[in-house]
Amino acid sequence: MKQAGLSPTEITYGAVIAGCARIGDSSTAEILFEEMRALPGYRPRIPPFNTMMQLYTHVKPNRERALYYYDLMQQMGVEPTPYSYKLLLDTYGSIEPVMISKMEEIIERMKRKNVEITGNHYSSLIIAHGCSQQDLDAAIRVFETLRKQPQRVKRPMLPRGSPRATIPDVLVYEAILNVCITHHRIDLMERYYKMMIEQDSIRPTAYICNLLIKGWASKGNLAAARSVFEGMQDPPAGAAAPNNHAPHVTNEGVELVNGSIVGNVMDPVYREPSSWEAMVRAELSGGDRQRAAALLERMKDRCYPAAITAKIEGILWEPSVTVSAPKADA
Repeated sequence: MKQAGLSPTEITYGAVIAGCARIGDSSTAEILFEEMRALPGYRPRIPPFNTMMQLYTHVKPNRERALYYYDLMQQMGVEPTPYSYKLLLDTYGSIEPVMISKMEEIIERMKRKNVEITGNHYSSLIIAHGCSQQDLDAAIRVFETLRKQPQRVKRPMLPRGSPRATIPDVLVYEAILNVCITHHRIDLMERYYKMMIEQDSIRPTAYICNLLIKGWASKGNLAAARSVFEGMQDPPAGAAAPNNHAPHVTNEGVELVNGSIVGNVMDPVYREPSSWEAMVRAELSGGDRQRAAALLERMKDRCYPAAITAKIEGILWEPSVTVSAPKADA
């Protein structure tokens, strides 16, 4: 682009920085970020700052560098978004040493600044307690406090009459289920899932089902794991699985997708690629490579992209496989 005499804009830089961050190329991302800042008339925007924080929180964890971009954001007069605070929470909750007190300070700061606090934020705190710190009781206390004092999520951009989310939502339940499985408390997993469906009427997502599959498989109950998987449905051929992500508001308007506020609790749950991975790992954990291979063939019959089926095929032929939480789909 430069060789053609075209001048990259802030938006162009933002897109390329995001691409570098996605593959973990931190050196190029930092160089491009500084080039962007040097543009004539540069006006800082939030996305590249969040991208750099995400890079150093989730892709190449480095708390010092993540905090550098958070501080730089504030120095340049850019207001952090709710997602910025989510990344900030994860910076203290997922990178050692974990600092729960800092996470609690961030939640309080958000309250003081009247920043929208969602289940995504509280899920970070629950995971930090239960998984990073291995403190099951503390994670449960956070969850139970939210149930005793439910909070309504403020969504000022939603049109009049739109449904509003209540915390705990599907993301909070996903976090507590993850913690229960980490501590091999499948009895608690069952209890909280039943509570989610029967008491709070929250529609499950594929990621909730993935956790159930993992939990049941970890106890050797492959029949229950298969029941969860077969109870899900495939999306239309060639289409992405709908309704598996929490609702959010974009700059272009409202995007309501089934999380905790849209859809009936009994509506179908559509499989994600990670659902197939969860079930393949479950079958392999039970020593049934034939069933696992049959799942791969079903994926191929549905014309999943080669990159996805290749990943599953690689899992199939690993020398030893343990049941692990599949990553969320992009």
